Amino acid sequence: DGGRYSCDVTNSLLNMNEVVDVAAVTISLDSSVDEFLITPDNETVIEGDDVSFQCIITQGSTLIPVEWRFGDITLLDSERIQFSQNSFILTISGVRKGDMGSYSCAISSNLSDRQLFTLSVIGRPDIISNQSLYSELPEGSNISLSCQSVGAPPLSYSWYYNADPLPDTTLLEEIDVISLSTNDSGTYQCYVENSAGVDTNTFIVNVKTLTPQFISLQDDILAFVGSSFTFSCVATSAATLSYVFSVNNQTLPTTGYFQHNDTHYSVIEAAKSHSGVYTCEVSTPIGTISHAFIVQVVDPTTPYASLIRNKTVLNNTVELNCRAVTDRSYPTLVLSYRWEVDGVEVISDGRVQLTGDHGDLEINPVVLTDAGEYTCVAVTSDTQLTLGSYLETVIGSTGLIIAT
Repeated sequence: DGGRYSCDVTNSLLNMNEVVDVAAVTISLDSSVDEFLITPDNETVIEGDDVSFQCIITQGSTLIPVEWRFGDITLLDSERIQFSQNSFILTISGVRKGDMGSYSCAISSNLSDRQLFTLSVIGRPDIISNQSLYSELPEGSNISLSCQSVGAPPLSYSWYYNADPLPDTTLLEEIDVISLSTNDSGTYQCYVENSAGVDTNTFIVNVKTLTPQFISLQDDILAFVGSSFTFSCVATSAATLSYVFSVNNQTLPTTGYFQHNDTHYSVIEAAKSHSGVYTCEVSTPIGTISHAFIVQVVDPTTPYASLIRNKTVLNNTVELNCRAVTDRSYPTLVLSYRWEVDGVEVISDGRVQLTGDHGDLEINPVVLTDAGEYTCVAVTSDTQLTLGSYLETVIGSTGLIIAT
């Protein structure tokens, strides 16, 4: 507002105009600042928080703006840095680790006189391990899981396996799992924590078994002379599998009647000599499993019977089951059944009788005299097949038990 001021007077009637100096005004400003301070003089904040500093003039003019510096860099308004109250207040939003260091405030008229202060940042934990979060390993191997982190000390750690805490891991940045088994498969989590916060990492470990495991098993086989049949067993393992098929403890050939295709075997033009106990053996370098099944090759006109054995209690019902089959290509073959007990043919009398279309014998109710050696006889016009079982009567506290 300093300068010369004048008054301009005009009389339009007399056509007169005069300019008169009124005054000269000089304004002086005392720009000296005797004392100023920063509050707070030093500050420690948690990463991500906001912080403010104020430059306070304790003696002298408060009209002179101030300048803020970070080290030797003059701070300017930005997205995270704002000034208020004529720049006397500095606010840093979302403090980062890179904001740590020495700051200063100075009066713009005397930049050489600066007040220094320090900003310290407590860094939140940050896991910096670049380990894969998914691992697929064979059993018997080892794995190390790392939760390497940076952040303001002290850092504490905790580890979990399938949501259950692993004991004695609060000081461990890394854990080792030795000699992995399939039971070690699952989810591992580490948590690292300090006063500023927590960070976490999740690892998925999938342990592949080297020990073979069957996923498909062969049932017993009934085949007729001259027909073909196929059998197989399928296993899985992380290791290379080796299959060996045998019959009656003799390794099967891969020529002649036998055709081999990895996990499958086929027998062409079966003969009775191909009957027996077959075994499939699967091996890896660390284990072997086996499965046995029965192959029965019979003449097309011969019934093949199987007796299912039962147990019952006095006055209950017992059913002895007898099943027989013939080659369907011989429709004129008719099966019939009869039962004998101790060599005497069983006569149906209502309490003991044949049931259904098969050779099932039902006894209802069971009495003591039903004990004995029972024989099922399956008959066709060409031949017959017998299969027997012995029923023993036992009297106990709960009554009569029929045992085979």
